[in-house]
Amino acid sequence: MECSHEEHEGLGVVTPSHLGGHEIDLDHDLDIVLRDGVVTRADLWISRSRERVPTILVRTPYGKETHFHMSPVDPRTAIARGYAMVIQDVRGRGTSLGHFVPFDQERADGQDTIAWIAEQPWSDGRVVMTGPSYVGTTQWLAASTHPPALKAIAPLNSTPLLGEGFIHTNSVRENGFITAWVCSSLGPTALQRPDDIDEADADPRTLAELVPQVKKWFESPSDSPYWSELDVDATEIDIPVLTVGGWYDIFIRGSIEGFTRRGDPRDRMVIGAWGHDNYFSHLVGPRSQGASGSGAGLSEVLLDFFDAALAGVPAPMPVVRVYDSAARRWQDFAQWPPRETSNVRWSLNPGVITVDPRDLPPSAGGRWLRVGEPGGNWGPVDQRTLAAREDVTSTEITLRERLVLAGPGSVTIDFETDSDDERLWTVVLCQRHPDSSLDVLTEGVARISAAQGSAVIPLGDLFLTLEAGSRLELLIGGGLFPRWDPTTAGGEQRILASSVLNLTTHPSIDNTTKEEE
Repeated sequence: MECSHEEHEGLGVVTPSHLGGHEIDLDHDLDIVLRDGVVTRADLWISRSRERVPTILVRTPYGKETHFHMSPVDPRTAIARGYAMVIQDVRGRGTSLGHFVPFDQERADGQDTIAWIAEQPWSDGRVVMTGPSYVGTTQWLAASTHPPALKAIAPLNSTPLLGEGFIHTNSVRENGFITAWVCSSLGPTALQRPDDIDEADADPRTLAELVPQVKKWFESPSDSPYWSELDVDATEIDIPVLTVGGWYDIFIRGSIEGFTRRGDPRDRMVIGAWGHDNYFSHLVGPRSQGASGSGAGLSEVLLDFFDAALAGVPAPMPVVRVYDSAARRWQDFAQWPPRETSNVRWSLNPGVITVDPRDLPPSAGGRWLRVGEPGGNWGPVDQRTLAAREDVTSTEITLRERLVLAGPGSVTIDFETDSDDERLWTVVLCQRHPDSSLDVLTEGVARISAAQGSAVIPLGDLFLTLEAGSRLELLIGGGLFPRWDPTTAGGEQRILASSVLNLTTHPSIDNTTKEEE
């Protein structure tokens, strides 16, 4: 059916110019009884005609009445496109009964909820799911049970990898994220401690008073049986998946890895300018990344994807659409990383850092999330204060020619230390601007024993055009606090001349947005 439309900036999609005159019913606090008898509650948004239609399901621990923060798909828009929408408080949260156990409960509870929807008189028996962050995780976990009614998922700013991806980065625990998340929004409302995040940083195990499950998070390495039982094998999910992430999102590595592991031709991926931002804004930390890099139009992208999945046809959109904040443009590819990429490497300056566990370098910005702090502490934050510390070394690189970074990066540090203790290595890749500001692009971490003598530190993926004369700077230290699980080993860490920075580049990209052949 044709309709009038207008061009959206954002993702360059076409969106309806009106929603039509649909009369909408809201059924508030419907009971959804789970297999063990626990009653959860959900809001149903549906056309007053009550025709049998497919349903968009959002399962949230943050209160179903705040659904406009939980998904870019507004119920009115969904209904105008022929969907009903169910927004559910997960077990033990909001108005739902029971005891909330993060992650553990979402497989069976999601499966039960999908089955309940499929049996309702207003449902045509088909369900799709969306929502960001933990709400995205509820999709992956439910999909891993293979509910027959579930036809597609669209996790945003999320990951199927819980042990390595949600709670850890390269096996190092994301302490600063966990403490802020639990203190500010995850524990019972009456017990939350949003003003005590610094105290939790100093002794994170006190968080078990708010959420007992957190104790296991601090006791279980990312490769432990606890996490392997919770992690989702994305390759075993046989429905289309639309992955949406942001270049400054804390979960961007897990988002991309889930997409690339699957290799399903029905899948699509969109990576925008934003951080862990439910508004998908182009205003990222202290800088604008360009208005075109926002998530404007993302609602229609999701609905187009769902339409195609339900029809059993390929989604009418590029396989991969990624945003370049330097060139201020979206670029389309047939795969990620793109074809014809190559590796470029630079030698790093040798040097010595002396680590004091009582005074570790401070973490600020980048691909991070600090719930309860202004701006979420993500984005291209100036790192000059970090670079000026005596316990941080740097290597500056001036580009002789234009480079398009398009894929994963890593740092290999060959080192010597003055003891056999395990050591923490942290790296921050920055861009130096003409005003001397030093904006973080990405970062990485590794915990390595001295006996190994070499640390490979993943930086995640980048997509960025750098003109000739651009300056990159790599900062190396022995910790970033409170972000990562702090080191207890002090003393000298010597960086050898054989250490290198590795980045992935693409040969050339036009200034137009087009699908790669």
